[in-house]
Amino acid sequence: MGKQDENPKHPSSSVALIIGVTGMAGLSLAEALKNNPTISGGPWKVYGTARRPPPSWFPSSHVDHYITFDALDSTDTTQKLSSISQEVTHLFWVMFQRLKSEEINISNNSTMFKNVMSVVVDSNKGRSRLRHVTLLMGTKHYMGPVFDPSLVGQLIGHDPPFKEDSLRLPFPNFYYAVEDIAASYSPAVTYSVHRSSIIIGASSRSLNNSLLTLAVYATICRHQGLPFRYLGNKYTWEHFCDMSDSRVLESNNNGQATTDRPRTKHLNGTKRRCFYMEELVETVVRNL
Repeated sequence: MGKQDENPKHPSSSVALIIGVTGMAGLSLAEALKNNPTISGGPWKVYGTARRPPPSWFPSSHVDHYITFDALDSTDTTQKLSSISQEVTHLFWVMFQRLKSEEINISNNSTMFKNVMSVVVDSNKGRSRLRHVTLLMGTKHYMGPVFDPSLVGQLIGHDPPFKEDSLRLPFPNFYYAVEDIAASYSPAVTYSVHRSSIIIGASSRSLNNSLLTLAVYATICRHQGLPFRYLGNKYTWEHFCDMSDSRVLESNNNGQATTDRPRTKHLNGTKRRCFYMEELVETVVRNL
C-alpha cells in the first residue's frame, strides 16, 4: 500500500513507525504526519502497523505502507520489520493488550515492545537511525491495575489531580514495565511517556471508545423508543472525570518527538478540563 521513496538512496529524514495505527491515537497521529503540511519534523514517511489487515474504512492516504504482523511473535515481527528497520527514526507505541491479570499484561506488553525494539535497534548493531520512542500509556500509572480482579479492594492510588513526578505504586503495572524497557535504551534513544486519560476519537478498532459507545447506545435507544439508562456506576456519574482528545495526543506525541533536543519526559495527555459524566451524556443525547 502507498508509494515508494522517489530516491531510495536518500531516505526520508523523518520516518515514523506507528505500532497500533488503526486505534484512535494511531489514526489521528498518522493523519497528522501525512496530511498536515505544518507538522513538525516533516515531510514524514509513515509506516503504520496493526495485528490485523486494514479495515475497509482505513484511509490509505494516512500511511505510505501498512504492515500487518503479530508483535507477540518474534519471528513474525522480524520478518515484517527487518526490511525497514534501518529507516525508522521515530517509533510511536500507541497500542496495548489488556487481559485477565496484570501479570499477563506485563508479560505480553513487554514481549511485544521488546520484539519491536530488538528488530529496530538491537539487530542493526549501531546502524539504527532510531532517535526517539513515544510511549502512549495512561493514568493507570497513578491508580494501579484497576482492571485486575485479584487486586480489587487492595489498590490505593494517588489522589487527583495527577502529577507527572508522582512515585510509582507498589503494585504490578505493565506501564512501568514498558517504560523500563524504553529507559534501557536511553540515552542513545530518547523517549517520552504520554499518560492519557479516557481517549475519545474515531476508530472501531479501539478496545475502549467511551464516546462512540455512548453515541451508538443513545442512537439505538432513540430508534427503539427506549429510555436512556446510564451504563456506568454511581461513582462515575457523580464525580469529576477528564478525557483525552486523540487529536491533542497527536500534537503532544509529535511535538515531544521532534524537538531540537528531544529528551526523556513524562507528560499527562489531557485537556485539563474536568466535567461530570452527566454533562457528556446530555451533550451526546442533545446532538443526536
